[in-house]
Amino acid sequence: MIPVVEIKAKLTKRWLSHYLPDSLSTESDVFPLRVGLKPPTDKQLRQDFEAVKRWVQDYAQWENPPFRIEWQSKRTSLGKNDFPRALVFEHIEQLAVFIQKKQELKRFQRLSHQLIEAFAALKPFCQRAPAKVLHYDQAWSKLLAFMQWRWDNPEPTIYLRQVPLTGIDSKFLEAHKAILAECFNAILPTDHIHSEFTGIKQFCARFGFLDQTEQLQARLLDPNQSLNGFKTFSAPINEWQTFAPQAFDIQQVWITENKVNFLAFPALPNSLILFGQGFGFAHWQQLGWLKDLPIRYWGDIDTHGFAILNQLRQVWPQTTSELMDEATLLAHRPLWGTEPKPTRATLNALTADEQALYQALQHNRFGPAIRLEQERIGYDWLQSALPPC
Repeated sequence: MIPVVEIKAKLTKRWLSHYLPDSLSTESDVFPLRVGLKPPTDKQLRQDFEAVKRWVQDYAQWENPPFRIEWQSKRTSLGKNDFPRALVFEHIEQLAVFIQKKQELKRFQRLSHQLIEAFAALKPFCQRAPAKVLHYDQAWSKLLAFMQWRWDNPEPTIYLRQVPLTGIDSKFLEAHKAILAECFNAILPTDHIHSEFTGIKQFCARFGFLDQTEQLQARLLDPNQSLNGFKTFSAPINEWQTFAPQAFDIQQVWITENKVNFLAFPALPNSLILFGQGFGFAHWQQLGWLKDLPIRYWGDIDTHGFAILNQLRQVWPQTTSELMDEATLLAHRPLWGTEPKPTRATLNALTADEQALYQALQHNRFGPAIRLEQERIGYDWLQSALPPC
């Protein structure tokens, strides 16, 4: 015997995931919805007839109920009795009344129709994520205005704060990047999306906007070279496309993932060091001047360090790793740490030695989840690996 309160709880739990999405279907896959009530057994009747009676009354007492009751006539030791066997909801409006979601249903349908009318491709999103449709109720008018503007401007190449829409500022857009990305992925043609950029941090680059945070930083390591007196400088990634390394007699490029190592790297003739951003090297393909230079990558000795190396080498195959070998690892045993979540990815762009060390780290040959962060490597050890200046 399932009580009314339990039936309500069960149906409410499935409301967002099953029933609300179905309200957008042309032909329902859910309704009519039949919910079994498990009528009492003879044993239950004999042991506690009053409890059975109260249970029947809980369903029978409804006036103009938002459901139809299927009754079952059953002859028992106490005579012939009628018991509710199931509740049947003919359509979602009845269910919404029963679980007190009538207004939410109307709101979801209103918002979904607004979204689908603007972009038909958003229908699967509405059905997949009704909670998000409801959550952004007050924001959809602005979001749709921005989405329409982006649709009309396939390659904006401006900063978010420059979008010429009244009442929509960059703070609003920054706060809604996640939902915008989900919608853009649904509505925009694939050739309007820079798929090499992923994640919220790369929202702007993925959808054609300039990103003020995406700055590539560089240092001239040669003591005899500077840019109008500056040794360290940075610029948006797109401005680096026209960089001329020959103007500074640069013959090799170092890349490091640690800011302090970037700033403290020792002097080195004819060299430039770049501060990388970790797992973001795909967009470095636009830096064509790198293709003719030796590239040396210095990262952490852990599984993710080799994953970053693997990604960089897929863009620039001439990349070699530096200070990412077993000798360096073993020489700094007292400084080892623990990698929080080692990767198990297959890396196909590593050398044989790199692959061997990567596999050893994966299989905990030196200990569980060993990690040697690059900034912990001794400065003398670094200098001994470099040619004299």
